[in-house]
Amino acid sequence: MWEGISLKTMTDAAKEEREFALLQGRIDENGVPIIDVIVDGCWSKRSYRKNYSALLGAAVIIGKKTEKILLIEDAVQEKKENDKEKEIELRKEKEVKEKNEDNENEEEKKKILSGYRNF
Repeated sequence: MWEGISLKTMTDAAKEEREFALLQGRIDENGVPIIDVIVDGCWSKRSYRKNYSALLGAAVIIGKKTEKILLIEDAVQEKKENDKEKEIELRKEKEVKEKNEDNENEEEKKKILSGYRNF
């Protein structure tokens, strides 16, 4: 549930940044609005008995004008021998999740449209 809320919040923030760029006339030759962003990321280190990098990291992109989060992502790194297999598995999971979200969005659109048809 929080992911859906976050996605909407980030989408709304991106639209705001886009509108600011359009109002300022900051558009490239293809008509794409140009926005300024701040990017930061982290990958922790562990030092208990051994010095190694943790398997979790995160990154965030913030719109400079609105100071709102445009994208936040986490990253998981597996042991080296499983990297390729894990990458394929994560890609498949992402594709399934996107298909499910698309189906849910279509269902929601149908409900909304059917509500309008009843008027």
